[in-house]
Amino acid sequence: MKRLLHALVLTVGGLAGILSASSSAYAEDYALLIGGLGGEERYSQEFLDSATALRTTLIERHGYHADRVRVFAETAPAERHVDCVSTLENIQREFGRLQTVLQAGDSLLVIAVGHGQSDYQETKLNLPGPDLSAQGLTALLNALPNTDHQTLVLSFPCSGQFAEVLARAGRVVLASTDGPRQIYHSVMTQYLLQAMQSDAADVNADGAVSLYELFDFLSLQVEGHFTAAGTLQTENPSLDDNGDGKVTTLAEGMDAGDGELAKVTYIAPAVRAVSAGGLPAEREGGITP
Repeated sequence: MKRLLHALVLTVGGLAGILSASSSAYAEDYALLIGGLGGEERYSQEFLDSATALRTTLIERHGYHADRVRVFAETAPAERHVDCVSTLENIQREFGRLQTVLQAGDSLLVIAVGHGQSDYQETKLNLPGPDLSAQGLTALLNALPNTDHQTLVLSFPCSGQFAEVLARAGRVVLASTDGPRQIYHSVMTQYLLQAMQSDAADVNADGAVSLYELFDFLSLQVEGHFTAAGTLQTENPSLDDNGDGKVTTLAEGMDAGDGELAKVTYIAPAVRAVSAGGLPAEREGGITP
C-alpha cells in the first residue's frame, strides 16, 4: 500500500477573489475540489465528505456559482455532486479545460483532500492510479492564465514541502505542515471546514475572512488540538505568500516576510483584494479591511 499523506489544496485566487484594483469589472471565481485516494474506507469517506461539504459551503455561504465549482473524488456518486473520479488524467484534463475558460483576472480555488507521501526529494498526493506530485501540480497551475490570482491551502502530511515547490509571486500557499517530516494524518481539515462554515476565523469581525486570519485560526486550533490530547504536535500550519518558497509558521510570523498578500486575500469571492501590486485592498460596498 502506498504511504499516506493527508492533503487539502485550496488554490484560492478563488478562495481569494483577488482582483486588480484598477479593473473596471469583477473577475470570475472558480473552484476545483479534489478528494484523493483514501486507502481504507474511513479515509475514503472522510475525504469525500470533506470535498462535498466544501462544495456546499462555497456555494451556499461564500457565493460561488455552482457551475464554477468542480468536485473530483476517489468515487463519483452523482447524488454527492461529484463530477469526476480523481485520477491524474482527469485532473490534467480539467486543468486543460481551465486554460480555455479562465482569464487573467479570474480566481481559482483548488481544494485537494487525501493521502500522499514524501521521500524528502518529492512529495505526492495519492490518487487512484498515478499520483500527483508537487512539481506536476505546479506545472498545471503555471500553465493557467491567472498565475497571480491563485491561493493553495494544503492540509496533509508533508504539505509544507508542496508549498515550497508551489511558491510563486502573487500566489498564496497555506499548508498544514512546515515540511516533509510531519507525516501523520492531518487534523487541520476539520478546522478548515469549521472556518469555512462559520465566522469563527473572522478575527476582526468585519464580515470577511482573509487568508491570514484563516492561517492564524487554523494554527491556533491545531495547536489546541494537540494540547488537549496531551500529545506531541505533529502538524504545524505554515504560509508562503511572497514567492520565496520558504514557509512561515505562526510562531515565526511576519518576521519571515510572509503574510502581506494573505492579509488582502479573502475566502468569500464577494470580497475583492488587489493582486500582488501592494495596493490597498478593497471590498464590495467600499469597505476596506
